Formats: sequence, C-alpha cells, structure tokens
Amino acid sequence: MEAVIFDLDGTILDTETVLKQVVVQMLAQYGKAEGWDADSYAGWGKRAAEACQDLVDQLELPVTADEFHAQCQPLLHESFKTARIMPGIQRLVEHLKAQNVPLAIVSSSSRSSYELKQGDCPAKRSIFQKVECVVCAEDVVEGKPSPEGYLKAAKSLGIEPGHCLVIEDSLNGVQAAKRAGMRCTAVPTLAKSEAKYEEAGADEVLHTTLDFKPERWGLAGFSDLVAGTVPRLPPLRIAGEVVRGFGRGSKSLGIPTANLPSEKLPDILCQAANGIYVGWASVGASPKVYKMVMSIGWNPTFDDVKVKTVEPHLLHVFEDDFYDEQLRLVICGYVRPELKYTTLEALIEAINGDIRTGHAALDLAPYKALQDDPFLQPDAPQPVKVATL
Repeated sequence: MEAVIFDLDGTILDTETVLKQVVVQMLAQYGKAEGWDADSYAGWGKRAAEACQDLVDQLELPVTADEFHAQCQPLLHESFKTARIMPGIQRLVEHLKAQNVPLAIVSSSSRSSYELKQGDCPAKRSIFQKVECVVCAEDVVEGKPSPEGYLKAAKSLGIEPGHCLVIEDSLNGVQAAKRAGMRCTAVPTLAKSEAKYEEAGADEVLHTTLDFKPERWGLAGFSDLVAGTVPRLPPLRIAGEVVRGFGRGSKSLGIPTANLPSEKLPDILCQAANGIYVGWASVGASPKVYKMVMSIGWNPTFDDVKVKTVEPHLLHVFEDDFYDEQLRLVICGYVRPELKYTTLEALIEAINGDIRTGHAALDLAPYKALQDDPFLQPDAPQPVKVATL
C-alpha cells in the first residue's frame, strides 16, 4: 500500500461514545430511548443530516431531521471537545508518518465539527497536523457508503485507489472504501459484529488498532515491541477494592484473578481497548510489587458475562484471599485481543501463554523500571487521573 486513509469518528477519536450518549438523551425526551440499541444502530458513519433522518423515520419522532439535529448540537459541541484518541491511533499515525506514508482523513463530519473535535489537546493536534488531505461532509455530494469521499482523497494524494488502505469503524465506511476499489481494515464500532464487517467486504477485522500489522500491507513494521507486546506509555494506572468475581479463575481454570469493580472505573475502561495486558501490581498495606497479567473486556468464551470486567492475575502465590483490599495496578503493555475459545483447555493454554509473555516482557526495558512507580505504594494519592494514549 502506498497511502493510508482514516475515518475520523470512532476510528481516530472516540466521538461515537459521546454521540451515543447524546442521542439516547435526546430520544429519552420523546420517550423513544427504551429499547433502542445504540450499539446495533446501522446509521453510524453517515453524515449527520442522513443519520438524523434515519432516526426520525425509524422511530417516528415528532420533529423533522433538521430540528432533531439542531437539538443535539449544543450537547455535542461541548462533548466533542473532550473526545479521546482511540487506543493505538497516535502510535500508528506517528509510525506511518516516520515512514513517509501519505495520510488522509475522510469524515462524515462537517468542516466546523472537524475543527471542533481537535480541541486544545496537543496530542490531537499532532495527529491532524500529520495528515495531508482532509475530506469533510461539505466536500462531497454523497456521503458514505458512497465512495466519493475516498476517491476524492486518493486523487488529492496522487495515489491510485487500489494502492490505498482505509481504516474504518463503521459498516457504511467499509462499504464506501470497497466501492472506491481500496483495501480496508475494519476496527468495528458494533460489538460482536465481525461477520457483518466481513460481509461488507473488509479485508481484515481487528478488535483494536493496537493489533494492526503494517507489514501485512507492505509497510515497515513497528520497532517498539517489547517481547511481542505493544508498550502502553505513559502507563494506565488503576486502583480499587478487590471484589468477588464469577469464581471461575480458581475453580475452573486454576488461574485466580483479583477482580476490580468495573462500574466504578468507566473513564478508565473507555481509555483501554478490550484485550490482554501486562503490568505491575501491589495489594493493601504492603509495598511489595508483583508482576501481573490482566484482561479487560467481556470474557467472550463465557455467555453469562453481561458487563465489562477487569481481571488481573498476579504472578505470585498468595496464602489468603484479599477481598476488600486495595489493589493498585500499573498497566504498561498490550499483549493481544480477547478471543472466544471453544474449550476450557484452549483458554487455559492461551492464558498460560500470556503468563509466559508477561514474565519475559516485564523483565525488559521500559517495563522493568515501572515496578518502582510511586503509584504502587500504599500511600499513593487517590484518585489518580489517567493519561490518554
């Protein structure tokens, strides 16, 4: 591939979370929020006017699409300024730019909304400054799934469409990229929807951009891997009281975990892609620090998981449980995505592989130095503001 073209919303920035919250809030005013599934809504990726028209028609709202859009704007404008960068995006953009790969953005957002979403965040500004071409809603006659925006970006870059790789999160965006004759990596917004993205023509479907392998597309690979893991720097710091989980770790798997209450960690969970991580941990009043491997996500192997879970496994044998004790975590590396296994034996084998990876990676720089992170000490100040990747 000779160029990479990114979608904006849900791909570069986590504006989808903000947008869903605002839409649900507005629908509630019309008594339409209950039963409406934001995660499965097919309108994500369309231009605002078209998405609003879909909602008005499908839910029979007592307003026009223009009126509904206008009602959402004040809430969206304030929220968009604080939208976070999606996990792995800053690393990928910086890597591609260092390799002199031409970059573009094709967004269904208006130009004014595009500017608003950059906010005052230096990290966001750094990403957008590396892009050579931006196509917004006003620049095309037809929005996604029309290929018009992607074809316009390729022409601006001077690259043939067949030599462009698109990174998208929406089904409409994937369809637009494929209709433009481009290759497409999908990082889905919709949960548990890999099959839908494959049907739409995506050339690969990833759980997170952290899983992206440039070499698959003839581009130079990353040089920052630590024993095969992706560095999460600055690290993610989490603290909370240990709660009882499903009891599977010890009983079914022989791999006990110290679960944290995910409902008390919403902001932190938004910043971490679902997957397996390595890092350091300490417990209670003890200053002793242990290696740990942890999962963040939905435990797809088990059907009874209804909420996102945070499940660290400390690489140490403890004599007693430590429920209600404070657990402090410094998460410094991403290992792999969550996967659904057909047997417990396959799951246990994968977890043991993660443990071996954790043991090896945490003995290496830059992870090893983080075992001395002051946050891991019992007197570390709480709560802690978490750095954005």
